[in-house]
Amino acid sequence: MYMPTIIANSTLFVNSYYYIYMPTFLPIFWFLAMNQRLTSRAPGRSARLFNSLNCRKKPMYKRRFLHCAIIVVACVPALAAAVPTYTAIDLGTLGGAHAGASAINDSGQIAGGSTTNSGNYHAYIYSGGVMTDLGALGGNESIALGINNAGEVTGGSFYNTSRGDNHDFLYSIGIMTDLGTLGGTNSVAYDINDLGQITGMASTPDDARMNTFLYSDGIMTSLGDLMCCSGRPNFGIGINNSSQIVAETHSLYRSYLLTPVPDAAVPEPGSLLLLATALGGVFGLRRKENC
Repeated sequence: MYMPTIIANSTLFVNSYYYIYMPTFLPIFWFLAMNQRLTSRAPGRSARLFNSLNCRKKPMYKRRFLHCAIIVVACVPALAAAVPTYTAIDLGTLGGAHAGASAINDSGQIAGGSTTNSGNYHAYIYSGGVMTDLGALGGNESIALGINNAGEVTGGSFYNTSRGDNHDFLYSIGIMTDLGTLGGTNSVAYDINDLGQITGMASTPDDARMNTFLYSDGIMTSLGDLMCCSGRPNFGIGINNSSQIVAETHSLYRSYLLTPVPDAAVPEPGSLLLLATALGGVFGLRRKENC
């Protein structure tokens, strides 16, 4: 059971330079604090301290030189950390001219799609420097959109080329499995967590609507009715290891967080009968002892 929480789409701007360069200013704040301390001790000493920074006007004293050296040394790591260094590796293709990446896991395995020698577009997994063609579900086109830390891949593939049907798939241990739909003809999987749970969108009977789904333990469950705007297509685009799903509705620009709600534990009749029998036996023994 899932509980929806609406998250209205909004533009959130975070100035990354604030977080990157903020450590650089900490030594300066320390210097100003020391200057304030010196000023409180001896009026006019602040001016002399700042003037000592200019070597052409007045030589630096050893203590003030040490203060300046500490500031410089403290600033260098902050400035170095502000400019990360990366290496770039071309992943290549499956033989064609184009390729795109969609997701990466903690081991560096990558999922995406690439053109092949025949000109078709196929899903791939990139692992250990090798790009592997995952094939398709019966058509000639596919794309991988999600990957978990076990190297399991999800995405979409043409299922019936003549009709243009597209089905979601799970690629695991070298096998591509069709996950099916919610009763319609089309589906696509966007993400998979480390529990093997998958989310995406699938069509309902008669292709009346595209709904968000959760695929877990071989069962596909529709979650579209949890969101507003009946009749509007919606799709799950991400799922975490807590089984939370983030979903969106088409054309209305609304986002949802779907959080599973644990079902209340209801004792089964057999369990209640067993408990009553056990309690009856205990009271019967106590009564016998009292006699």
